Amino acid sequence: MSKRKYAHIKEIEMQIISMREEGMTRQEIADELGLEKEQIKNWVARYNRRRADLLQGLPTKPKGTPTATAERTISPAWCRAMVPVPRASLI
Repeated sequence: MSKRKYAHIKEIEMQIISMREEGMTRQEIADELGLEKEQIKNWVARYNRRRADLLQGLPTKPKGTPTATAERTISPAWCRAMVPVPRASLI
């Protein structure tokens, strides 16, 4: 059986946890699930880090790219368009 390039590890994480509790090595888990050893190693490291953070009461980090919190730069032309025009010049 060839190794999978991409895996939805969320779907098999309970299997990984139970295999680790049984004492299986990362290589044995990878062979059983058809994954690379590196995928298992990375997942176990992330799982352990997340679990340690939860035990310490730290908030979990959201997945994905963080949203921009800095103010957006506004071009000078747009600023001029936003300046209120005096009422006398509208007549």
